[in-house]
Amino acid sequence: MSHIGYRPTDDPDHPVPLSHWEHSAAGGISSCGTRLVCQPLDVLKIRLQLQIEDHAQAKYRSLPHALTSICREEGPIALWKGHGPAQFLSLTYGVCQFSAFHMGTQWLYSAQAWTVEPAYRPLAHALVGGMAGLVGTVLSYPFDVIRTRLVAQGADRHYQHTLDAGRQMYRSEGIRAFSRGLVPTFATVAPYSGLQFGFYSFFIQLERSLGWGQKMDSDMPTVTMGSSLSAGALAGLGAKLAVYPFDTTKKRLQVQGFEVGRRALGRTDVYSGMTDCISKTLRHEGLRGLYRGLTPGLLKAVVTTSINFWLYEYTCLLITYCHRNYGKKAAKNVKNKKVTSKRSCSNKGSHCQTSCSKVREGIHSIDSGGEKGHDPAEEPSKGETDFSQRVQAKEKFIRFLNQEAEELRISPYFEKFSSSLDKVLTERRKTLKHLICLGLGRFRSCPIARTQLSFLVVLQSKYELNKVIVSDPIFSLDEQDILNSLPGFQVDADNQEAKIVLPAQTLVYLPHCPKQLTNNLLWSNWSREQLNEIFILSNSFERILSHLPQRIVRQEANFIALSAEFVREISIENCFKFPDIFNDSALHFFESLPPSDWTHWREIEFEPTYPPEDLEYVQRERK
Repeated sequence: MSHIGYRPTDDPDHPVPLSHWEHSAAGGISSCGTRLVCQPLDVLKIRLQLQIEDHAQAKYRSLPHALTSICREEGPIALWKGHGPAQFLSLTYGVCQFSAFHMGTQWLYSAQAWTVEPAYRPLAHALVGGMAGLVGTVLSYPFDVIRTRLVAQGADRHYQHTLDAGRQMYRSEGIRAFSRGLVPTFATVAPYSGLQFGFYSFFIQLERSLGWGQKMDSDMPTVTMGSSLSAGALAGLGAKLAVYPFDTTKKRLQVQGFEVGRRALGRTDVYSGMTDCISKTLRHEGLRGLYRGLTPGLLKAVVTTSINFWLYEYTCLLITYCHRNYGKKAAKNVKNKKVTSKRSCSNKGSHCQTSCSKVREGIHSIDSGGEKGHDPAEEPSKGETDFSQRVQAKEKFIRFLNQEAEELRISPYFEKFSSSLDKVLTERRKTLKHLICLGLGRFRSCPIARTQLSFLVVLQSKYELNKVIVSDPIFSLDEQDILNSLPGFQVDADNQEAKIVLPAQTLVYLPHCPKQLTNNLLWSNWSREQLNEIFILSNSFERILSHLPQRIVRQEANFIALSAEFVREISIENCFKFPDIFNDSALHFFESLPPSDWTHWREIEFEPTYPPEDLEYVQRERK
């Protein structure tokens, strides 16, 4: 999930929306950090852009030559010339640009809701990004002119510092000095900023579709550092190539009237405007003149854009983290946790998210006396209480779910699973009639649970099942409504702790459920007749038994251990694009069952109980 651009509050990938001020702060921080790192590249680019002499007569003949010459003649600190006004420029531009971009995408969403759909998001971001760049430019442009003048002067300093430059420019040239080159700047900034945002959104989505660079092992999914940096680099490269001639024109116009200050760096032509500058450059220097300094320019664009977007993403992530852990909602969650039974992952050695602990906050135990499936920490906002908005949010989620299901349907993982299941059904001469999922988790806020729900949708469609029962006591009312809206789906919000007798020819899906729920399910169906008719897709029994001490097995997995003699386990290769969704999954069925007089069949008389301190699921209310 990228933080770039507005996302509606019901977006399953954007559970904690940030305010305009927070987006503004993130934009300012990322821009200042980027400027600090990349200022030397900017100095080199500007120096090369301002040269109009032939290559043989130019002061700087190449990027390495410019670097060594500046360091030798002016010292390494000269690579940060103009850094003061450049930081003012970056701060002003970053705050204004990202704030305007967020408000613009929000306005566009309110006018045309389709603009947040993945297929149209890059185009929407490109349009709004262009306008946001113009807003940032208008408010920060005077600092850009001063920065360019300071960078352009050689060892003989005409301006001593930022304030001195501003004062002298105003005295000698008037207020107009601070807007020199504004027209080509507009021609540069609008497409450049728009292409940056559009390309970044496109490449992020492309990487996600390929399964690259998405952290899916938390309830705050985000793009990885590598994904953000690579998408930003490609966005900067493409955008800079498209607008570079206008950037050169802008820089040359910005130093008009400053011939004396840059005499040591070569001559300066006089231009009456943007058109005159372009025509004279083409006439005297050829097309190559408009691309002077292209190498450091592209290098700077790649580095600055990638760092800028990455810093912005992770600043927003840090703000989101603070909201979740230190904000008012976190305080409510701490209170709720006091009445919540302990829930943890049965697969301790993996990075998986258990369906029983996918939502680490705000889970209301049935014991607390609260309304079943209702989470007070997720009260709908004022806008969401409107019925039509809630209906739109549900329809949007279902569309997103169906898109995800379609991707899953053609994935290698589902192909391998379905072929394994079909083979087992054929061997046993059975058909699949029922599908039950226990412990799915909060799929509105957890991408892992949402993908597992998509898996159920695909199974229901492939095997033409009339009824799919999904059970979890922590479902919110909105989630129950969504499930009941899916064709063939039915919600069971009662907390039966997996102690249910299954109908014949049933596939039970326990997505990363704790071993105790699997143990309860086996106990409830502990007979030769029942086990012969069911199939279980869950964490590997073999792995559970091999990773637990015998004492824990006897206490919390005794029916799993007893079934080991006659369960057949088919491991499903974890080849899905996100590795933490279907990891450690295996299909289990039972064959060569012992005769009816087998001693251990009598174990059904003893309902499983577990030490309270080791309980890993929400208990039902005990009367």
